[in-house]
Amino acid sequence: MPLAASMGGQDYFAFEFWHMGHMYVGSVLRSMLTMLQVATFDGWSDDVARPLFQVAPMATPVLFLCIFVVSFGTLNILVAVMVERISVITADSRDRAEQARLRMEAILLESVVEELRANDRDGSGDLSQKEFKKLIRIPSLVKKLGLLGISVEEAESLFEIMDVNHCGSVTPEEFIAGLQKVKGPAKGQDMVQLICYAQRQVLRATQYVQRMRFLNMQVDAVQERLNVAGVQLQYESSDQQKASGRNDEVTMQAAQRQLLLIQLDAVRQTTYPVVDKVGWS
Repeated sequence: MPLAASMGGQDYFAFEFWHMGHMYVGSVLRSMLTMLQVATFDGWSDDVARPLFQVAPMATPVLFLCIFVVSFGTLNILVAVMVERISVITADSRDRAEQARLRMEAILLESVVEELRANDRDGSGDLSQKEFKKLIRIPSLVKKLGLLGISVEEAESLFEIMDVNHCGSVTPEEFIAGLQKVKGPAKGQDMVQLICYAQRQVLRATQYVQRMRFLNMQVDAVQERLNVAGVQLQYESSDQQKASGRNDEVTMQAAQRQLLLIQLDAVRQTTYPVVDKVGWS
C-alpha cells in the first residue's frame, strides 16, 4: 500500500485536485506516515480519505481494507501481548505467593512441634489420645492450627490416621506429617491408607450393625415376655376386681342382715316387753 501510494503520488494530475497530496504521498516514507495516521484515526477522513476518494475512487476499498487490517490487527496483537504478559505476571505472583505460603506453613509447623515438645510433661516424646486432645486446646496451638486452616475438631478426628503404628499414641513428627498430608495434595500411598482406614471403619460398622441386630432380637424376646406377663397381670387384675366386687357384695349383705337383726330385735322388744323379775318377788 505505501508503494502504491508513493507511485500514485507521482501523478501530477492528482495534485491539481488534491493540493495537500504532496504532504501525504509521493514517497514511501510519506506514504507510511500517512498509513500510520490512518491507522491511528488522526484526521484520516478529512485529510486522506475524502481527497483520495475524489482523486482515485478505486483506492477507497483498499484504504478501508488497510485500516481494518492495520488497526484491528495491531490492536489484537497489542491485546494478545498484554494478556500474555499479564498471565505471566499473574503466574509469577501466584508462584511467589505459594512459595511464601509454604515457607510460612513450614515455620508454623516447626513452631507447633516445638510447643508440643515443650508441653510434653512426662518427656516420653509420645502423645496419648487424652494428652493429645488436651494439648491441641492450648490457646496458642489453637491459633496456629487456625492459621494452617485446621480446626481442633478436625485435628481430633485425624488422630487415628496420624497414628500410623496403631499404638494409641502419636509423636509430634507424626502429627506434623499428618497435617502436611491434610494440607498437601493426595498421593497414592495416602489414598491406600485412606482406603484401608475406610475398610476398617466399614468392618467396624458392620460389626456394630450385627450387634445391634442381636440386641434387637433380645429386646424383641424380652418385649414378648413382657406382653405375656402383661396379659397375665390383666387376668389377675380382673380376678382381683371380681373378688373385690364379691367381697363388697358379701359385706353389703352382711350389713343388711345386721340391720335386719337390729330391726327385728327392736320389734320384738316393742311387741314383747321384758318383765322385770325383781317386781315379782
